Amino acid sequence: MNFGRNNSSKKMQTALQKIPTLLRDALFTLLFGLLSGILSTVEFQNPVIVNSDLREIPFLICLFHLRNPLFVFGLALSAFYKAPADMPIWAVYITHLVPLLLAFFSFKALERSNLSSVRMGIFWVAITIAYYLFALLPLVVISVSVTPSFNPNGARDFWEVYLSGLPNLQYEMVTTSLVTGLYLTQMRIRRELEDTNKNLENIVTERTNELQTVNEELIAANEGTKRLNENLEQLVKERTDKINAQLEQLRKYAYMNSHELRAPLARILGLLQLFKHEQIPEQTKMLLGYMEEASIELDTVIRQMNRLLEDEVTVNE
Repeated sequence: MNFGRNNSSKKMQTALQKIPTLLRDALFTLLFGLLSGILSTVEFQNPVIVNSDLREIPFLICLFHLRNPLFVFGLALSAFYKAPADMPIWAVYITHLVPLLLAFFSFKALERSNLSSVRMGIFWVAITIAYYLFALLPLVVISVSVTPSFNPNGARDFWEVYLSGLPNLQYEMVTTSLVTGLYLTQMRIRRELEDTNKNLENIVTERTNELQTVNEELIAANEGTKRLNENLEQLVKERTDKINAQLEQLRKYAYMNSHELRAPLARILGLLQLFKHEQIPEQTKMLLGYMEEASIELDTVIRQMNRLLEDEVTVNE
């Protein structure tokens, strides 16, 4: 049930925020003016001055919602409902207009003070009491003093009427100050919660955007890494093919070295061995010996080169 009521309240506030300020102030003035007329039927009997009622509660609450002070002039017109018939119209109007204007500007000053919700409610209770004691009641007393039906022959002075009406006004004053103070506190707390929710939504949106940006950067980096890996794979393949080609050439060279190059050398060594058993001059034998030694050295070099080539091929494989 609370969830549904909160949603309805949010929808109503959203709808009100979309209405132009002047039209919204006019609607609040009309609404709370009607409520004031309804609550004027709840009376505290005051035999000295006038009947005391609860009409000030909607008046003061309306001030919390108004933005333009000109609408206070319209709000004060609601005081004509159930006003004393013997009191002049101007007196009824001024009696409410002046205190409401003072309360309106007091609230605006209080609103700019950046007080906490509870402290603002407490200060408003004090402002409401001052509203009664120093604005509304003195103006009512003045109006009564100049109205013959209330003060025939000017028999009663200001302080006598003021002090006689004060005890009977205390119930209305206490009720109005507490109700409006609690309303203001609740309204401010609700607005603070709404502001907090908006800030949280903004923070979540910012964090979401940041995460989305980081995610996009990671995706871009991943794509870059993927392309780099593909390039590396291609490069490795090319290098591998090149190395394999070089190894193939080394194998061919090793084969040529071990077979095609050593075969003629082996035949030369064989012929030299045959010449040893022939009858030839000593000088020729000596030359053939030198040739055999050179051939053996060349064979040794060829064998060493062949082993090196085989080792190189084995390592690269």
